[in-house]
Amino acid sequence: MSHPSRAQKKRDAPEPLETGLPANHDAERLVLSSILTGARNFAAVQLSLSASDFDLEKHRQIFSSMKALHNRGESIDLVTVSDELKNNGKLAAVGGLSYLASLDDGLSKVLNIDAHVELVRKKSALRRIIFAADALQKEALLETDSPAALISRAQNGLAEISANCARDDVLQQVPSIWRFESKTSYLIDGLIASAAVTMWSGESGDGKSTLALAAAAAVARGEPFLGRATIQRPVLILDRENPAATIKDRLFRLGIPDLDNRLIVWGTWWEGHNPPGPHNTAIVEYARRTKPLIVWDSLIAFAGCDENSSFEMRNHMTCYRYLAALGSANLILHHRSEKGQSDYRGSSDIRAAVDNGWLLSRDDGSNAGDALGRFLLKPYKTRTGPEQPIRIEYKDDVFVPLDLPLRSAADILRNLITIHPGANQKELIGLGAKEGLSQHRLVETLNEWVLNGSIEARRQRHNTIRYYMSASRPGMPP
Repeated sequence: MSHPSRAQKKRDAPEPLETGLPANHDAERLVLSSILTGARNFAAVQLSLSASDFDLEKHRQIFSSMKALHNRGESIDLVTVSDELKNNGKLAAVGGLSYLASLDDGLSKVLNIDAHVELVRKKSALRRIIFAADALQKEALLETDSPAALISRAQNGLAEISANCARDDVLQQVPSIWRFESKTSYLIDGLIASAAVTMWSGESGDGKSTLALAAAAAVARGEPFLGRATIQRPVLILDRENPAATIKDRLFRLGIPDLDNRLIVWGTWWEGHNPPGPHNTAIVEYARRTKPLIVWDSLIAFAGCDENSSFEMRNHMTCYRYLAALGSANLILHHRSEKGQSDYRGSSDIRAAVDNGWLLSRDDGSNAGDALGRFLLKPYKTRTGPEQPIRIEYKDDVFVPLDLPLRSAADILRNLITIHPGANQKELIGLGAKEGLSQHRLVETLNEWVLNGSIEARRQRHNTIRYYMSASRPGMPP
């Protein structure tokens, strides 16, 4: 049995106009008739439909006339709609008063018109998809633009169609928050959270960009940073502040090799390709696909607006929050005000939009004109739990922590249960607090190791649960 070739299939495929575009003219007539007769309030229908959702031009004209009457606060009925169409020279085009009066001829009377409104919307969305696909096909055949540009326009068009298909009843489809993962993970333990927005602020010349580059390389390589564990992820640095020579000098000094696509640095030196902002389609898709660490240097360079404007900065910061929702970790570098003691410069909406904020300052009496030396990285906002200031020294082209590395939740919990066998959760929380372990992280670690058998949870009288090291698994995973 022979199979048709691809070319034959293409020739045999029906053109959209041959098969008829998706439409239901009876549903359109019933919707319009229900408004004319007062069975359905125009305001309610208008929330779901627009004139362009109707397939027949005369139905579009009728709906537009209804809208004009509604906007003027006038009643909508057979007489007023007919008069509105007549005044606009459209009455004859829609078939006259007789067509308006016959809109529901042969149609069953229904009490609930919502299903027919939905049917009109559905057919409209299908037609829009066909038109968008047809336009994309023609542009691709004519090679009117690059593939990336064509795809971007097509995605924007489909996104608009999707938005137009949105309904109030989407509220009925909102998934329960209990289904979502609540565990906070870190790309750099206790410093840069994944799927979050972190901001490092400080005065110009205080080493923010150099420290961020070292942190980015550690994440790209999956190596510890400042004595803290990291999770390896691809990294994208978008830099509108520094020239190529400055970046390359830092790369050489820090001993960072060419890591290919694991560490991409995009700066203004690429002529004709300015680093894009957080709203860019390519950046959004990259965040969705790879869940990377994205470093933004600096906030004001990408915002392009008045940093003291609550409205403008709130709109801009929303873009970073969207990228975080897609799974990317965002590290924003920002400046500290030279006046006063503010931890950062600009509107309070900047702070409101970030999950974690840290102030980097020199800790050795030096200034921006001096070589890098000792620093203090101090938290001023944390959503993921209390953090402690980090003392750092730049020595021999390496950033090193001046304090002992923080003990992990595993180490602290193992020590607590070994010293206090049979402690209940409340007691462990109190003991952990003295060790600097937050309640959230202690309970999370405790539950994890009860499940994997590293810790035994024994129910006592009055349903009290007490915890012991497992006899069969005396050691817990690190």
